[in-house]
Amino acid sequence: MKIKLSNQQRILFLTVLLFAGFIQMIYSEILNNTSDIIKYYGTWTHTTQTGAGQNNTISHSYSTTAKASFNFYGNYIKYYTKKGPGASIVEIWIDGNYMESIDLYSPSKVFQFLAYENDNLSTKIHFFEVRNTNTRNPSSSAYYMHVDWFEFLFNAPTVHPTPTPMIFTPTPTPVATAYVTPSPGSLK
Repeated sequence: MKIKLSNQQRILFLTVLLFAGFIQMIYSEILNNTSDIIKYYGTWTHTTQTGAGQNNTISHSYSTTAKASFNFYGNYIKYYTKKGPGASIVEIWIDGNYMESIDLYSPSKVFQFLAYENDNLSTKIHFFEVRNTNTRNPSSSAYYMHVDWFEFLFNAPTVHPTPTPMIFTPTPTPVATAYVTPSPGSLK
C-alpha cells in the first residue's frame, strides 16, 4: 500500500521522527577552494581544470610556508585534495592543536582525494588549518600542497524525549446521601 503525503505532511512526519529519536538531523556545508571564507597564506595559484576537483577548480602552492585556514561551526570536518608525484606532506591543525601529518605523494595524479576526516569534534566553532611542512616523501619531486574543498557537518544529537510523568488527581465522586423529609402528620 502506498500513501501519498503532501510536503507539509512529510515535514510534520519527519519532525515527529526526529524528536522521537528515529532519525538524526545532519547539516552539511561545502567550501570550494575558491570560497572567500578560506584564508590562504603564502603564494597560491587557483586554477580551473576539467576533472581536477569539485567545480573543476583546485588551488595549489609551492610555498614551503603555505597554509589555508578557516573557521567553521560543527562537529565533523573533511578535507579533499589532490595527490600526485610532486606533492608534499601537509599537517592538519584544529583549534591550534596538531592533529596529524598526511603524505600526499602518489606516482599518478589522484583528484578529489579525501585526505583527512574527523568526526570526533565537539559541537562549536572550530579553527581549521592545513599547512605545508616543507617536507616530502623521498619519491616526490616537489613540495606542492593542494586544496580542493572542505566539508563540515553538524550532526544534531538524536533526541530521546523523557516521558513526563502524568499525575492524575481523582475528582471526588459525590456520595449519595438519603434525606428523609418528614411529611406533616408523620411525626405524631
